[in-house]
This record gives sequence, structure tokens and C-alpha cells, in this order.
Amino acid sequence: LNEKFPPDVAEAAAHCPKDPLPEEYAGRRDRRDFPIVTIDGEDTKDIDDGVYAYEKDGGFFLGVYIADVSHYVRAGEPLDREAAQRGTSVYLVDRVIPMLPKELSNGICSLNEGVDRLSMACEMEIGMDGEVRHYEIVPCVIHVARRLTYTLVNRVLAGDEPFVSDNGDIRPMLETLRRLREVLRAKRHRRGSIDFELPEVKVKLDADGHPVALEKRTGSVGESIIEECMLAANETVARHMELKEEPFVYRVHETPTAEKIERLQSLLAALGLRLHVDEDGKVRPSDIQQVLDRVKGQPEERIIGAVALRSMQQARYSTASLGHFGLAARYYTHFTSPIRRYPDLLVHRLLRETFATGYIAAEKRERLRALLPEAAEHSSARERIAIEAERETTDMKKIEYMAQFVGETYEGVISGVTAFGIFVELENGVEGLVHVSTMINDY
Repeated sequence: LNEKFPPDVAEAAAHCPKDPLPEEYAGRRDRRDFPIVTIDGEDTKDIDDGVYAYEKDGGFFLGVYIADVSHYVRAGEPLDREAAQRGTSVYLVDRVIPMLPKELSNGICSLNEGVDRLSMACEMEIGMDGEVRHYEIVPCVIHVARRLTYTLVNRVLAGDEPFVSDNGDIRPMLETLRRLREVLRAKRHRRGSIDFELPEVKVKLDADGHPVALEKRTGSVGESIIEECMLAANETVARHMELKEEPFVYRVHETPTAEKIERLQSLLAALGLRLHVDEDGKVRPSDIQQVLDRVKGQPEERIIGAVALRSMQQARYSTASLGHFGLAARYYTHFTSPIRRYPDLLVHRLLRETFATGYIAAEKRERLRALLPEAAEHSSARERIAIEAERETTDMKKIEYMAQFVGETYEGVISGVTAFGIFVELENGVEGLVHVSTMINDY
């Protein structure tokens, strides 16, 4: 993981404009009068996405506005070669290793409040059944009205003062987004999408990088609103390109292997539960969600959720549209984060190729069919490295934090059993191995 950018990349970034030029607005929809908002964490500096919604014709209009990174990062140029090599931004516990230099990621590409930005939009009309009735994918120019945080959105929607009084201008749209989120979630659940509601452990560091607390976090309403909006846009874009039968990069998540399902079945059997499996040994996402629903709020919820998650295959990028098992989606891609994921940048480029005629030119099509599989495979490999690095640095900080409690006694849940010992997870989310050689009074 390179923290420094090569000289030619740093130089290209230094020459990037600070703001878009008015002549670049030609050929774009002007959406600067839409009160678009961004909703992110407090510390987020690379803002990929903004949203705007209102009720329309007995349903909703939803606009998802994504940073138009492909306008600034051109194929084959130094910025592009470096981004392709990195594949993704890496969010370590104490720092970010960005895919693009900060002049782009936090500057010209980031959808910052109160400035004009170039964007790729997926504008959808959605029925009360959650189905997309009409959509357009268009380049546009936007002007973000407000940069909101998840905390602020949650406080406004909870009716907390003074947050409600101070944000009267955006409250109606936030209420609309909340209603839309319910509609989109209901549609996903009807088709059998899986929701793993496992808490995430965040390590809080002091100014010197030392861990001072471990915080267990579960997703909030604000995060769920953005998640549902992004899922809707990603599915719409994937379906759009699959129906055109053009070369494309999909985000695929395949059915769990028989071996993994067997392992999950044996745990469930020990707890008096059973997972429905088809005659041919196949499991549907709705079958797994049914089990998770049954143990919701029960003591065994955490362990079953964790083992069910481990039984999943790893999602990856592919030029074949193989569907997304976890989302129970027939088509899926990553369109919404081109500042921090290279496949999203490729997706934007491929969409752009279709804007003139509706299709990719024949000579480009064949070249793309040859190049894209390798790009998808490389991006998948880079993502796995990033996830591993993020996990390892978090674990290191957890160990550093727990060092002060050596000698104290804790209760925990057995989260895994191996021939050499048991893995135990404590209430604060720290997991460790109790080696078989230390279990003196158990054998």
C-alpha cells in the first residue's frame, strides 16, 4: 500500500482546476436549482454522492448525484494508471490511503457544500411498491445546498431540539427520504434480501494515535437512507447496461458453497433450528433471512448472524452479470463511489461511451471486452488487500487498548471452535483465541 503518489501523478494533481469551468457545463443538465444534500460521517472529506427527493405522482422522485471523476481522470493518463493500480482507497484505523490525490478526492471531485460540481446522475421515479418506473442516467452540473452528517440527520428525524428548529429548510426532504427508505427496504425484504445487523467496532484514538475507547456501532436511520438510495441507483445502472448487452463491470455475489451451508446447518441444528435448502442443495437468500428473523433479540442472535455472514462468498467484480445473492438482486454494480473505488470510475466511463448514440462504438466494444476482465479481477484483488489491511490495523489498536486490562476477568461468547482452541468475543467486540494448552481445568 503506497502512501506516496509518484511524481508524475502528484504533478498532474497539482495542475487540476480548483473549480469547474462554465464552458464544461455544455451538454449537461443544469441541476443547480435542486436543493441537493450530502449525508456523510463527521470526518468525511471525499464526498462522492448527493441526493434529492420529493413525492411525485403517488410515488417518489429520487435523484442520486455522483461525483463525475471520469471527467478529470482520463483513461491511460498518470492519474488513471495510478488509480487502476491502487484499485481502492484504504481506510485504516488511523489514516486514509486515498486512490486519488487529495487535490481531486477532497477538492475538485468532492461534492462540497456551496460550490458548483460536475456530476453523473441517476434520476429515478419510484412507485410505492419500490419499483423504478422511469429513470435517466445523465451528466449534469450541481450545487450542493447542504453538507449534512448522519448524526444531524438522525437528531432531526428523532425530533430533537434545537436540531429541528435549526434545520427547518431540510426537514421536509429528510422526512420524504425516510419514507422512501421504508418503501425501498420493504421491496428488498419482499424479494428476500439479507440484512446482517452485526455491530461494527470503531476504535477511538487520541491526538497521538493511542486508542482511548472502543465503540460498538449499528447502522442508523441516516446511514440506512443513503444505503437504500445508493442500492437503488446501483441496481438501476446495472440493469440499464445489462439490457443493452454492452461490455460492463458488475458487482457480483454468488450463492454460498454447499460446504459452507452444511457448516451453518450443523450450528443451527445444535440450537434446534433448520435452514430450508432446495432439493438440489441450493439455498435462497430469503431462507437465510428467515433464520435471522427467527433469532432476532435472542441470546444466539449474534453467533448465528456471525456464522451466517462467514458462510457467504466474497463479493467481487466481474464482466458477467451473475446477480447479487445477499441483496437478492438480479443486476448489481458499483456506480456511487468513483472517488474511492476504481470499478465505479470504469462504470462511469462505460456509461459515458453510450451517451452519444445509446451504444458503445463497435471498435471500442471489442477492445473493452478484452481489457475489462483483467481490470475487474485486479480490482477484486486490491479490495481484498484493503479489507485485510483495515481489519489488521483495527485489531492492532484493539490489542493496544486491551493491554491495560491484562489480568482482569471477562465474560464472552464462543465465536469459533478449532482443533487448537476456541475463539471468544467479548462484549466490547474484541475477539481472541483461548489456546487449548491454556484450558487447564476444562480437560
